[in-house]
Amino acid sequence: MYEDPSPEPSRGGLIARLLAAVGCVAAGVFAYLWLAEQDALRLERDRVEAETEARAVQVREDVARAVREQVNKDVAAERARHARELAALKASRGTALEQQLEKLGAEHDRLLGALGESRERSHKLKGDAMRLVGELEVARRDGAQSVRALGEQLHSVEAQMTAARLEAEERERDLQALEGRMLDPLQGPLAAGVAAHVTRVLDAETEPDPRRLRAQLGNGVWLFPFLASHFLSGARGVRAAAAASTIADLDVGLLVTAVARSGRTDEAFSRWIGAAMISAAAGAVDEQLKAGLAHESIAVRLATVEAAHLAATSPKSVHAELVSAIANPEPEVSDRAIARVAAGSPAQRATLAGLVGAAGPLSAETRATIWRRLMEDAEALLPELARVVAENPEYIEAARGGTLGGERRQALVGELLAHPREEAVDRLLERFLEAPDGEGGRTAWAASVQGPELRSHVLAAARRVSGDEVRARARALLPTGEVDIIDPVSLLALAPIARPVHLPFLVASAHRVSGLDRIRVARALFRLGHPVAVKMIEQASDADDPAVRAEAVAVAASDGFPDAASLVVRHLYEGSPVREAAIAAVATLGVSLPPEMTDLLLSTPPPWTSLLLDGFARHEQVGDARHRVMELLQDDLVIDADGAALWAFTGTRRPSVADCKGALTHAHSAVRARALEAWRDQMEGEGDGSLVRTLEPFTKDKELRVRVQATRLLSQVRHDLARTTLVVLAKDPSEWVREAAYRGLGFQHPYHVVPVLRSGLHDKSPYVCNAARLSLLVHGMKDEAPVLFRDSEDPLLGFRTRRALDQTLGVVGGDPQSWAAAVEKR
Repeated sequence: MYEDPSPEPSRGGLIARLLAAVGCVAAGVFAYLWLAEQDALRLERDRVEAETEARAVQVREDVARAVREQVNKDVAAERARHARELAALKASRGTALEQQLEKLGAEHDRLLGALGESRERSHKLKGDAMRLVGELEVARRDGAQSVRALGEQLHSVEAQMTAARLEAEERERDLQALEGRMLDPLQGPLAAGVAAHVTRVLDAETEPDPRRLRAQLGNGVWLFPFLASHFLSGARGVRAAAAASTIADLDVGLLVTAVARSGRTDEAFSRWIGAAMISAAAGAVDEQLKAGLAHESIAVRLATVEAAHLAATSPKSVHAELVSAIANPEPEVSDRAIARVAAGSPAQRATLAGLVGAAGPLSAETRATIWRRLMEDAEALLPELARVVAENPEYIEAARGGTLGGERRQALVGELLAHPREEAVDRLLERFLEAPDGEGGRTAWAASVQGPELRSHVLAAARRVSGDEVRARARALLPTGEVDIIDPVSLLALAPIARPVHLPFLVASAHRVSGLDRIRVARALFRLGHPVAVKMIEQASDADDPAVRAEAVAVAASDGFPDAASLVVRHLYEGSPVREAAIAAVATLGVSLPPEMTDLLLSTPPPWTSLLLDGFARHEQVGDARHRVMELLQDDLVIDADGAALWAFTGTRRPSVADCKGALTHAHSAVRARALEAWRDQMEGEGDGSLVRTLEPFTKDKELRVRVQATRLLSQVRHDLARTTLVVLAKDPSEWVREAAYRGLGFQHPYHVVPVLRSGLHDKSPYVCNAARLSLLVHGMKDEAPVLFRDSEDPLLGFRTRRALDQTLGVVGGDPQSWAAAVEKR
C-alpha cells in the first residue's frame, strides 16, 4: 500500500482550501447562471423581433387589403355612377350622340395623325428648301459668270453674223447677176457648137437620167445657158425634161428660175419639170413644194402641182400640198390639181369627195369642178358620192340629172339607202320620187327607174317618206306586167302603200316562177297568211336543187312555219348547204335533239358543231348524249373533237375532282386536256407531293395541249417537288409549256426560283420572256415593271399582260399610272 510522504495538513489550511473551493464553485455557478440568463434574454429578443415582424407583415397585408377593398368600392361606385350617367345620357340624347362622339374621337385621332405627318412633311420641306436655297445661291453665282461669258460670246457672234449677212447679200447680188447671164442665150461660133452638142445629147434621151447626162455633158455652171435655152426656145417635152433633170440635179433654184422665164404651162412640160423637182429636192420636198406653190409664176405653180402629185407616199394618199393647191385662187392651178387627184387611185379620188362635202376654203366654182370630175367616175366613188349627196342637198339635182346613167343612178340610190342619216335619205328620196315637170319628163323619169333593183330600193325606203303624193308616186312604180321579180320582201314592207296591188301580183307570180324566186314569193305569201304558201315551201324543201331546199329550210325556221321542227330535223343528215341551213334552224327554233343523233358529229365541222351540241343540251336525256359523245371521242371519230370534248366534259355540268381524275385515262387528248383544265379550276389548297407524282406523267404526254394543261395545274401546287418539276419544264422544247412553267414559278417559294426566272428573260419566245417578267414582279422584282408596262401596249402580249398585271397588283382596268402606283406600294 502506497503512503503519502507529505505531512498532514492543518485544520486552518483545510478550511482555507475549502473556502477556496467553495469560492470557485460559487464563481462557476454565478457564471453559469449569467450565461443562462443571457441566452434567455437573447431568445426572448429574437422571439419579440419575430413577433414584431409578423405583426408588421400582417398589418401591411391588412392595410393593403383594406386599401384594395376601398379602391374597389370606390371604382365600383364610380363605374356605377358613370353607368347611371351614361344611361341617363343615352336616354336623353340617344345613340346618335354616342356615335357622333365616337366619330369625333376617331376624327380627332385622324387629325392628330395628319398633323403629325404634316409636321414631318413641313420639316422635310424646310430642309429641302434650305438645300434648294443653297443650290440656287451657287447657281446664281455660276449664272452671273455664265452671263458675263455669254455676253462676250454674243458680241463676237453678232459681229460674225453681221459680216456673214453682208457677205451673203453680196453673194446673192452676184448670183442674181450670174443667173441672168446664165439664162441669156450665148452668141458666137463656140457657143453654137456647144449648144449643138447639148441638143444632140438631149435628143438621144427618152428617159432622162441626170447622172448619165452630166457624165456626157460635163459638170459645171457653164451648162446652164445651154440647158436653159431649151426652156426658152419651146423645145419638145423629152428634150425639155432632160434639160430640166440636169439643171435640177445641179441647182433647183436655177430650174425654178428657168421655168419662170420660159412661161410654159403645157401639161407634158409641167409633168417633166415636177419630176425633176422631186428627184432633186431630196429630203426637203415639203419646203420645195410650199415655195413652188407660192411662186409668182403660174408656170412654176403648175409644175409644183405635178411635183406634189408625184410626192404622195402611197397610192392611197394625197400630198397635203396638192390638197392646198386645189384651193389655189388661180383657176388653172386649181383645175390642174383636181385633174391630177381625179386621175389617181380610188382612194385618192375619194379625197375629192371629202373636200366637196367638208366645210373649208373651197370656192363654189372649185366645188363644182370637183363634182364634175367625180361624176365622170361615179362607179368607183359611189360611197363617197352618196355621202356628199346625203349631206349636201344642193347636189341632189346633179345626181338626178343626165350626168348619171340608169345603172349609175341605180347604184347611187343603193348607196344612199345605206347611209346612216335617215333624215338625209328621206329628203333625198322625196326628190328622187318627184317626177320632172312635163309629160315628157315624167315618161323619161318612169323609164329611168324601171330597173327592178332600183325600184326595190326606192320602194323599200319610201315607207319612211311622209305625204300621200309621194306614196302615190311610189305605188306607180309597182310592177303590173311580166314578172321581172322584184324583191317580194321589199314589196311586203310597203303594205300600207300598195297592199291591194302586190298581193294579187304575188299570187299570180307563184305559178310562173321556179327555184329561189318561187321560195321568195312563197315567203311573202306566207307572211300575208295565204294558204298556198305552206304547200309551196313544203314542196320546195324536197326539190332537187340543194340551194332551193336550203332556202326552204331557212324560210320555215324564220317565219313561224307550222311543224317546222320536224321539217328541220329531217334535213340534218343531208349534205351542204342543206345541212348547214338545218343546223342553223335548230338553233333558231330551239329544237332539242335526242342522244341517238349524236352521230351527226361524225360529219359536222365547226362552227356548226356547237349548234348541234346546244340542241343535245336542251334534251332531257342530256346525260346519255354526253356518254355517247365521250364514246365517239374514245374512237377519235368526231371532226370537231375540241368542241365536243369541252361540251361533254364541262358543258353539261360541273365535273368533280373524281371525274377529272377518271377522265385522265381517256384515249383522246382533248378530253385529257379538258380534264386537267377543269381540275385546275377546282383546285383547293396548295396540294402535296402525291399530286405532283400524279401529274408528272402528263407533263411528258405526247400531245402538247395535255402538257400545257398539266403544267398549268402543277403551277398551283406549292411544294418542293412541284417547284423542281417546273424548273425542268422551263426547258421544254415547246414555248407554250415553257410559258406555263415560268408563270407557275411565280406562285412558288422564291428560294432558288429567281435565278431561273432571270434566265427566262433571254428566251427566244416573247411569250416566255413576258411570263418570266410577270413572275419576277410577283416575287417583288420591281425593275421588271417598266418593261411589262411596254408589253401591255404590244399587239401580241397586250391583253395577257394587262390581265396579269390587274390580277397581280389588285387593280381593276388598270393603266401604266395605276400599275406604277400599285408597284410602289408593294
